[in-house]
Amino acid sequence: MLLFGETATSSAATTARPAKHVQGTAHLILYNINSDGPYYRAVVTGAIADFGPAVAIYPNGKVDQGHSHQMELKLKAGTFRLSIAKLEQTFFLHVTHGYVPSACSHFVSFETPVPIVAGSGTGAYSGIAGSFEITVTADEVHQPCVPPLSGPPSWEVIVLAGSGTITT
Repeated sequence: MLLFGETATSSAATTARPAKHVQGTAHLILYNINSDGPYYRAVVTGAIADFGPAVAIYPNGKVDQGHSHQMELKLKAGTFRLSIAKLEQTFFLHVTHGYVPSACSHFVSFETPVPIVAGSGTGAYSGIAGSFEITVTADEVHQPCVPPLSGPPSWEVIVLAGSGTITT
């Protein structure tokens, strides 16, 4: 088991097995630590098993700093995109409710469907289809605590995790 910040060095640990035609349940985790930016790490298990970086992008493939359109998972065996527009809109609706002014912190947690973008798969994921039911959890701390808050948080963790049915 690897902890945050550790890397695997054996070839078995760094080579994902390409998915053949599969249909079943997959579990996805995307996480972002202390960045508030478009770059995440991804792990997919279950019907497919793969990992790699992920980045928020516009439909044209350019990086989306506001992470309001799509998330491209650049996994070892191929890539595919998730539609995150609804997720991002829901996130901002919840942020104002999770703010604790006396502690200068935020906590957000909600569930939302996140579909795979049709036709976005490459490599082993060419033709991938399906959707994930994702729970979004985010915690932010702003220090020193001087309301009103401005600027990026001092520490932040965002986790998107859930399962869904996929076919490749």
